[in-house]
Amino acid sequence: MKLMDGGISSLFGSDNPFKFFFLAGVLLLITSLYYPFEKKHELDIQRNKVELSDSTLRLELITLQKEVKSLSVGYGQVIEDLDSLQQMKAKTPSRIDEISAIINQKKIDSNEKLEEITRKKYDLEVKVIQLNFMKKEIEIYQSHLSEFKNYSIIFFLIGSFLFLYGGYRWLGYFKRQTG
Repeated sequence: MKLMDGGISSLFGSDNPFKFFFLAGVLLLITSLYYPFEKKHELDIQRNKVELSDSTLRLELITLQKEVKSLSVGYGQVIEDLDSLQQMKAKTPSRIDEISAIINQKKIDSNEKLEEITRKKYDLEVKVIQLNFMKKEIEIYQSHLSEFKNYSIIFFLIGSFLFLYGGYRWLGYFKRQTG
């Protein structure tokens, strides 16, 4: 047979279009099986990282919500204390300086709590935005995975056709040449 006479160089030569179809089919089959699998693996790793970040952000979000609720309750208590001190100040004029100092300290405390609540709410909003971004990123990764599956199927079908058609015709060509 000519294939054995020419050795490896006759396999890779381009003297026959059917051999080219056959080799292109082999290449497409290998590519259709390997490349999408590799991309799917990479995208799965990325998706897992995003899902881990998503879970972490959800936990932080719950913690921040609890902190904001706790600070809001504490702020309400400070306001009640200020009201009762204002009433006490009106009833006991002899202790006005002492009560005024306490009221001023409570106002400072309430302002600090209000600033902390505002800061925590801002952090909460940032975490919600990050969480929404992570969700969209997961959706994008999943759409990429479905695209790679589609490409894999298309390349597999074309590669199979070229492999079978080229192999069959190339074999027929060799039989005519030797026979």
